[in-house]
Amino acid sequence: MKKIKKIFTAFILIVLTITLMSCAGWGVNNLSPTEMMFIENGTEPGNVKLALDDYAITEVSFEISMHKNKIITTDDNLKRIQILSGNSKPELIIGNVKNIDTKEYNVSNFNFSSIGLCSMDSSDRIYVQNRLLQSNDYPREGSFIPSFILMFDKTGKLLSTIGQRGTADLPFSYIDSMTVDEKNRLLVVSRSFDNWNIYRFTDGRRDYFFDLGTLTFNETHGKDVYTGRIEEVLSYPNRDSVVISVAYYFENRLKHRKVYDWSLNNNKLGPPIIEIQNLKNSLFAVTSDKNIYFWNVDGKKIRFFVINANGTTLDNLGMNFDVEKYYYSKIFTGKNGEIYSLHIDKKGTTIYKWT
Repeated sequence: MKKIKKIFTAFILIVLTITLMSCAGWGVNNLSPTEMMFIENGTEPGNVKLALDDYAITEVSFEISMHKNKIITTDDNLKRIQILSGNSKPELIIGNVKNIDTKEYNVSNFNFSSIGLCSMDSSDRIYVQNRLLQSNDYPREGSFIPSFILMFDKTGKLLSTIGQRGTADLPFSYIDSMTVDEKNRLLVVSRSFDNWNIYRFTDGRRDYFFDLGTLTFNETHGKDVYTGRIEEVLSYPNRDSVVISVAYYFENRLKHRKVYDWSLNNNKLGPPIIEIQNLKNSLFAVTSDKNIYFWNVDGKKIRFFVINANGTTLDNLGMNFDVEKYYYSKIFTGKNGEIYSLHIDKKGTTIYKWT
């Protein structure tokens, strides 16, 4: 009996030791911000015109993204795109270039309808979502605004107009994301209500399509059936696959999330990478090193946990900033997992990199 008691006591000590080591090993690594650039609120080259009142931002009429060491700004108020590198003087301006000195700036005049997302490839070709706000030929589907994607070369010359089939005859419904992989292929995820589609284009020609609405995500738990709904689809920059986050509901109550890998090579859904029980955690980003980021926002505290493609936890990251200090804030990532944030006040937009 004493021998059994000693073995049990030793087992408890081992479990406690492992637990303590695990907790110590997965403490939160708090990130620190470094200011990259301030973009003034205005109409001059290098500015972004913000829609503000005395208290808040009234419309998110812009997008900011990173490409290598360049900052891409889209400005739907001024109907233009700017490529910035290291300072607020644009390398290139595409769009409405009226009253801009063409001797001082590289410009390309273009008449956008409504500018949405934007991305670049390694050849510095620029892909721009052009939303058709007023169109009798392509009516809205509910609240979804149809879009084409415009491909420009690095000088701002229009190369092609890309629709669902790779041609300019059928627009996308709602574009949820558009990214360029390391082979310079454009990947577009679009959706219409609960129906999600994946497209891939090489030099403007479509080489892949799949309707994720043909998949069924249901689970049986005893007599209960959980209904799965896709809530996010993100593409890897360097893999022929995407990550799908599925939320499982029972009687309209969210029970848990599961994250899957979908292979574009053989149209195959892999087993769950991870099951998320903490409903505050949701899919945030995937990176070129095959890592998957989830995030949890609690007031001024933002937490990320990072896993690899096998579901192994790699890191816990933390960010802290006062959301109420700004009119608007947004967090976004680079292809290699870099974390950035932008913060807007009346004077303009400040961009930080967190390390």
